Amino acid sequence: MTRDEFYQKLREAAVDGTFPSIYSHSTTSKAPSCAYRANGKADCSSRCVGGLLLPDRLYENTLEYMGVVALSDLFKPYLPIGMDIEELEELQFAHDDEALPDGAEDWDSDKFLANIDYIYNKRSAK
Repeated sequence: MTRDEFYQKLREAAVDGTFPSIYSHSTTSKAPSCAYRANGKADCSSRCVGGLLLPDRLYENTLEYMGVVALSDLFKPYLPIGMDIEELEELQFAHDDEALPDGAEDWDSDKFLANIDYIYNKRSAK
């Protein structure tokens, strides 16, 4: 997949219900957090930015508290052509910033799309 194709996939995920991916921690006192898979299962359709790239066969719920940079060795083989781990991290932050702290009910796809367009254009100009 190319960088352009991945950005198109992000645009689709922003409006089709894939985003945001939030884990509620209903059994603990922890605040909700973003998740590669919202329900902690490999086949979950609700995913975050990094979760879109992570193949189901490699997913484990133990990955949930590690960011994309910490998991860079896992993500690097699946990065879109023309994208580096820092750009993936920036896109993941755009997802997380919009998804938290208000949660899925307040997901603003237009704001997320504006943020990823800004990242895309900034990175393309380099």
